[in-house]
Amino acid sequence: MANQICKLVAHIFLTGSVVLLVPARGLAQQFEVLGTRALGMAGAFVAVADDATAVYWNPAGLATGPVFDMVIERAQGDVFPDGRERPLDSAARGTATRSLVFAVGTPALGLSYYQIRAVSMPSGPAGGETSDRQDVRSGEVAVNSLFTRHFGATLVQSLGTGVVVGTTLKFVRATSLTRLVVAPTGEEAFETALDFEGPTGTKFDLDAGLLVSVGPWRVGMVGRNLREPEFEASTDAADSRGATRLSRQLRAGIAYAPRSRPSGSNGPLTVAADLDIEPVDTLSGRRRELALGGEAWWFGGRAALRGGGRLNTLARNGDRQDPVLAVGFSLSPKPGGLVEGQITRSRNRLEQGWSVSTRVTF
Repeated sequence: MANQICKLVAHIFLTGSVVLLVPARGLAQQFEVLGTRALGMAGAFVAVADDATAVYWNPAGLATGPVFDMVIERAQGDVFPDGRERPLDSAARGTATRSLVFAVGTPALGLSYYQIRAVSMPSGPAGGETSDRQDVRSGEVAVNSLFTRHFGATLVQSLGTGVVVGTTLKFVRATSLTRLVVAPTGEEAFETALDFEGPTGTKFDLDAGLLVSVGPWRVGMVGRNLREPEFEASTDAADSRGATRLSRQLRAGIAYAPRSRPSGSNGPLTVAADLDIEPVDTLSGRRRELALGGEAWWFGGRAALRGGGRLNTLARNGDRQDPVLAVGFSLSPKPGGLVEGQITRSRNRLEQGWSVSTRVTF
């Protein structure tokens, strides 16, 4: 029975990896939208992924985590490539995301629910251009909204010494639409758009991950949205209908992560790097992220500090290549309980975000 499960999971992962090589047009939500530890390391987490958020970052990572790990998390962030003081008009650009996560992980099984709200301006891949951009008045802008809810179960299987595969099977409910919003600032336009309601569809999807460990070294790869589910999209133009497809994403990572007691499964030290293998079109434009990060634990796993930086290597012409920097912490008031947080900033606050979470782990 174990061999059959092993073959099935391997087949799912390998099939998904081959499909990932086929070009596809669609829209992806930015990778760095959830996972307080991951975001505190600026997104360098695919080869680390040893807490319950591995169900998102790399399902195979659950095999290297604690016996039980549960996380509840809230995160948000925004990006304004042209600055936060720019008057709102048809050429304004920006993206805002909000996420909520509940996940439970064991070395062989994970269960998760997470939701991601993402809005952007001006209109782009989610809904297409407005019919006449010159008619959009100052203070009025087309805003895309993509709201997804993911209900998942994660299965993990060892393929041999130090080699693990995992897959997250999930149902995705999504709402995608484009609306004209009147507001004095981009932040206020986003707050309005975050409450948009529209047509909702439910599709089956899956993520798959691979993790190879050799001593303290770990190499990981994850593929997300392997089935590229497609959802109905709505726009203001005569209530026209379109479609939004969640694009596949492929990311690889490497980490140096020696583990020893009493720090437990998290420490005492981790240094990691991630790279998107394929560029993806997101609500904030075309992206290919390079991330570097690390964390250190002290006092027997009761406290940790982490930090890192990432760079979109495909910034638009004229965009500054400012790195996004992140710092984070973990504190354990009592054994088995953790409070974690992180903040993210770039120069002049063109990009910023934060997240907080609580974890129960043993």
